[in-house]
Amino acid sequence: MTAAHRSLSRRIGRPQLSAAVDARELLLDAAVALFSERGIAGTTIAEIATRARVTSAMVHYYFTNRDRLLDAVAHERVLRTVTSV
Repeated sequence: MTAAHRSLSRRIGRPQLSAAVDARELLLDAAVALFSERGIAGTTIAEIATRARVTSAMVHYYFTNRDRLLDAVAHERVLRTVTSV
């Protein structure tokens, strides 16, 4: 494979997530899993991003800060489960 062919087969920059995969949902799933394994205080934004296979900047893009991420987990994951019970 020539260098020119390789440059055409892959775009420069960070690979984008598939359109079928929602990064925000991946982040919430990763946060819930890590919170249950390590506790809320024992889990960092960087660990959540790593588990979701995105950058820490993506966490801040969707949630602005840690408190908003915790609010989203509480409302979209915990409250939904409690309500269904």
